[in-house]
Amino acid sequence: RTRATSALSSGLKSGPLGLDIDFKRFDGLLRDILKRDSILLHLERKKKALDLDIRPLIGGVSLSPDLTLRLTLRSADGAGVRPYEVLAFLFNLSPEDASLIPILKTKALS
Repeated sequence: RTRATSALSSGLKSGPLGLDIDFKRFDGLLRDILKRDSILLHLERKKKALDLDIRPLIGGVSLSPDLTLRLTLRSADGAGVRPYEVLAFLFNLSPEDASLIPILKTKALS
């Protein structure tokens, strides 16, 4: 099962965090991420530490001309990744700060 989510990056500069992101550099970063074989992420879940390779869970990531970040995540048996956890990684934010970025789930794919 795959679930598709879209983070509204157009609100990042004026959003609650006031992020100032160089979107041209960011577009290159997205392409590099998709070329990687592995992305190891350390997660804290319910007072439990977990190291997870999130690359197999990222179905796609792109930046549209209107500066909307489109992120497709795959569901997996066992541990999965939440959209805000991927955003924390992409923008080098704490999970708490990343959870303030508006996320719109567009659809679940089976």
